Amino acid sequence: MTGAAQVIGAWRRTPARSARQVVVRGATSLAIVWEALWIAAAPALWPWRQTSPEQVLALWAVVLTWAVLLATQVVGSRTLRRGARGANVIALAAAATLALVGLDAPAASWSVASNLTVLCVGSAGMLLSGRVAGAAATVVVAVETSVALAVGSHVTDLLYPAFAFVVAVSSISSRAALVREAEVADEAAAASARVEADRRVHEGVEAAMRQQERALHATVLNTLTAIERGGLTTSVRLRLADRCREAAGVLRDLQHQSTQSTGEAAQTFDLDIDLAVADLRATGTRVEVDVDPMTEVPANVLVSLRGAVQEALSNIGRHAGATSCSVRGRVVSMNGVMRVHVEVDDDGIGFSPREESTRYGSAEGIARPMAEVGGTATLDSAPGRGTRVSLRWSGAPTAAAGRAYWPSASMLAVPVLSAFGLFSCAAALSTLHLVARPGVDLLALVLLLVVYAMVMLRSRRGTLPAWLVIVTVLGASLAFVLQQRSGATGSGTWADWVSVSVAIVFFVVAGVGPRWAWAVVVVAWLVLQGDVLVELVSAGTAVLVAGALFGRSVRRNAATVERARAVERAQGVALAVAEASLRRLQVRYAALAESDVVELLDAIATGDLSPDDPQVRRRAAVDERFIRSLIRIDPSADPLRAVISEVVRAARAAGLPLACDVGDAPVRASTDLSALRSSLLAAVTLSSSNGEARLTARREGDDVVVRLFADVADGAQDAAADLPVPGVAVEPLTAEGQAMLWEWRAPAVPVPAATS
Repeated sequence: MTGAAQVIGAWRRTPARSARQVVVRGATSLAIVWEALWIAAAPALWPWRQTSPEQVLALWAVVLTWAVLLATQVVGSRTLRRGARGANVIALAAAATLALVGLDAPAASWSVASNLTVLCVGSAGMLLSGRVAGAAATVVVAVETSVALAVGSHVTDLLYPAFAFVVAVSSISSRAALVREAEVADEAAAASARVEADRRVHEGVEAAMRQQERALHATVLNTLTAIERGGLTTSVRLRLADRCREAAGVLRDLQHQSTQSTGEAAQTFDLDIDLAVADLRATGTRVEVDVDPMTEVPANVLVSLRGAVQEALSNIGRHAGATSCSVRGRVVSMNGVMRVHVEVDDDGIGFSPREESTRYGSAEGIARPMAEVGGTATLDSAPGRGTRVSLRWSGAPTAAAGRAYWPSASMLAVPVLSAFGLFSCAAALSTLHLVARPGVDLLALVLLLVVYAMVMLRSRRGTLPAWLVIVTVLGASLAFVLQQRSGATGSGTWADWVSVSVAIVFFVVAGVGPRWAWAVVVVAWLVLQGDVLVELVSAGTAVLVAGALFGRSVRRNAATVERARAVERAQGVALAVAEASLRRLQVRYAALAESDVVELLDAIATGDLSPDDPQVRRRAAVDERFIRSLIRIDPSADPLRAVISEVVRAARAAGLPLACDVGDAPVRASTDLSALRSSLLAAVTLSSSNGEARLTARREGDDVVVRLFADVADGAQDAAADLPVPGVAVEPLTAEGQAMLWEWRAPAVPVPAATS
């Protein structure tokens, strides 16, 4: 491979940047452009025009750090970029501080000082994290406020630090909103990847189990059948040890996979299974369950909730002596925040609050799991009046919540317009004496504040609608025209307060409006300002372009979120199918742990047991029937197969070779299966230790018929005949016992076949 090809290959292998990284780099690029335009448009900020050596040095430092910042955007590590951002803000802060300290009343000129202050706090908001930028802006604004109080000749001088403050709020809020949307996009992508990974794990384990299941026929069953039949030839004996080792290996793999954990938890809240409610009910405790669906609850939170509820129910069963209890759960989502509240109540003996700190289960099993995910757990109890366990958690729902994603437009609009609204009021009221028509000036202010309020209120519902964009542009433009015609009579800088106020609402509209909103506000701004060529490269137009870029970034991240959530929902369905299929396989083959067939095969392979031993052949026969039944019978397919699976396991425990022949179509009997279950289990225990048995389950017309043939031990015939499903003798007494038949018949209710 050539050097160029190696470089290209390495570039292609570079991990894709996260949405958050893209936003941070984008904000840095915007700060670079904004700073360049701001300094280029203000000759008073050029280093070679300064008279003070300190100020010359400070502004050259600003230029140098700006150049380094630009270079690190192109090449450089994350650490270098972070250092360049900090250095640039420090240089701007130093230059602003020197300019502020150099002001001398009453002939103080705020041109250089105020420009540097605004540039510093605005750049800090775009370049640094919220807390660091806030701290830097606070220091610089505090210095400017102190200088304004010390050297200012009029109250309007306080508008300089006020303007710097609102610029800081705007830049910090804008970056925070962008970062928040990027983090949502990253989390959605990560959640989608996690679900896909879980699905792949489940499918991988299931595929391995299926492969081992197929290997059972060719290795385990054939080997056990050969041992059972006996009469092994010399050539077969020579290969038997290897076959036993291979069969034992297949069984070990299958046993391991049937107990293998495949992840923390599915997005479910299956109370009967996961919370062992059925176990508590079996003790005679009445359990009432009323829980909202929890498919949107994050997986780690769901694990902690389930663990805490399990411990609470376990405590009820062990200590409470309760006759009844209830589990109630509510899930409420509002404004992007999910709140989960689960309560477990019982009418047991209760306990004294003083005992709570000494109850290990309460602290470790209930309180700690909730604390680990940022939730809370409280116990309310008193002797004689039962116990209430309250579990609470709040936070963001999972990305698979299924609701349409709305970017948080209010995160930008509310803080920015609130700050500039207050500034506009202060600027307009403090400069009323400088305008010829104060009434017109106040009317412009009121109109602009109404526009601000409309945008802020509507932003809480997401992206601004088209009609509000038009109303905002028209209303803000009218306010601009009115204020310009109010007739300024003095030379006060802030008499023209409307320009920045209109620019900022246009910025918000460009950021959280429709895709075309930025073009409308840019055209409106250029028309209002008049000199199009000059305004195209002005800082005001750059602010509107920043709003357009903000909106583009938010929309891109919102689209990423929606795509990720769609993928996650699809993967979630596939995961649920894979998990259900795997769980059924694991439940079926978990019964292998009850068999010692692996030890039997290992002993034959090492020569510790002889395949000619009658006891060994008998054990081989028992396990061969047992494993064959596990392959054929899925206990989760229908209740009848669940009963038959239980009988198969009981026969294995009793050392009885039981052959099963179960029909393919799943059926559900219309009558209770308890009589069948108790009779078949009892029949297994009554069977002769040297006999064999055969169980069949078939559809015959509209009925399902179950028959068990077994040799009953001598002296147990009467007990077999007295079972709820009585055994009937079908053959004369033999050396193995009396052959008997149990037959059970009931109308069948067909159910859809379940995939295994």
